[in-house]
Amino acid sequence: MSTKIDQPTVAYRFDCRDRIERFVHCGAVWFGHARLYSNEELPVAQRDEEQVRKHRLKPNDGRILVTPEGQSPIQVTSVLEVRLNIQLPDYYMLCLTTTYERQFYDEFRCDACVEIRDFPEFRARLNRGVTTNMPGWRLYGRAVEYFEGDTVPVQKDDPVRLVFLKRARIPSQNEYRLILWNEARPSTENGIILTMGSLTDICRVVYS
Repeated sequence: MSTKIDQPTVAYRFDCRDRIERFVHCGAVWFGHARLYSNEELPVAQRDEEQVRKHRLKPNDGRILVTPEGQSPIQVTSVLEVRLNIQLPDYYMLCLTTTYERQFYDEFRCDACVEIRDFPEFRARLNRGVTTNMPGWRLYGRAVEYFEGDTVPVQKDDPVRLVFLKRARIPSQNEYRLILWNEARPSTENGIILTMGSLTDICRVVYS
């Protein structure tokens, strides 16, 4: 499993021209609900199951107990393997990359990109916006950790950490994620727009 830097100095977001221009000139930053990324109509480079993480347990990892109703726990033996599906709560994310590659325009089916030239300042403004306008919400950011296979390599009990684990299908994307998280608030919206005002002092538009 590979681990990237915690926070880049420069980052890029590839998207449609209209959304990118509003991102830079109005500071309208769109976070999409995690469930949107399982849409079969998305390009392969974007499509993934973002609210489920799979984990495989082996017998030596611990004991397996079942508790029939009204009875004491019973240990299950002769089990070769147990597979778990870990369901993550609702959350919203903004997917970025730490590298600029012209191939991304085709892979993401887009015609524009925003270059965030001062990512620490961008992150600081987002933090202020969330703190001021979205009580109860948290903003997390981390580089994606890529792993081989179809299950998370080690058991994780932190659902936020699980968001940043991803199968190594396209590790060349060098993805960095920002997520909005509020486990206490059920969410039905497809997206959240956080508006911060013009970002032209730290961002610029790059067209395909």
